[in-house]
Amino acid sequence: MKYLLSVFIIFFMSLTAVKAAVERNYKFSYEETGDGFLENADLEIKGSTVFITHHDDDKITIKITRSGDLYLDGKKVSTSSRGQQLLKQFNREIRELVESAEKLGYDAGKIGIEGAHIAASAVSGLLEALFTDVTLDDLDKELEKKAAKIEAKAKKLEKKAEKIERQAEELEELQAELKQHIEELEELEWF
Repeated sequence: MKYLLSVFIIFFMSLTAVKAAVERNYKFSYEETGDGFLENADLEIKGSTVFITHHDDDKITIKITRSGDLYLDGKKVSTSSRGQQLLKQFNREIRELVESAEKLGYDAGKIGIEGAHIAASAVSGLLEALFTDVTLDDLDKELEKKAAKIEAKAKKLEKKAEKIERQAEELEELQAELKQHIEELEELEWF
């Protein structure tokens, strides 16, 4: 059942994402995490364009297009071909990460609903045991079967969450490489 608790936590964390369903737009706000990556920043994805704005420096917004173009506060930044390649990769990987996290949250929500159904079954089963010949052992066996199915799904979900964590770590490494190749990003202490 510890996996079920993990699933509920993942589900509620995923509710912090705001998404416009038709346009596939996302907006996230990150507070101080201690690791520096996207710390105290807003990440917004509009279609295939990524926007990053720091909470303390809202005068500067980073815009990274799918084609690898970089804009700082609306002004296009000239980059090397390697820099543009890294920007394309960053744009693609951050969008993939967000979509993976969204799917994980959706799947966690489905498991959470199944858990709620088990809880309702437990309550109705207790009432049934009070007024019929159904035993608590029978009820317990039925609930254990249902819980085992949910736990199996939760384990699969945990594997997906581990994959997303690896994606985030790779993205952080890519962000560091971007700073090495693009001086304007290096100058932004918060990126």
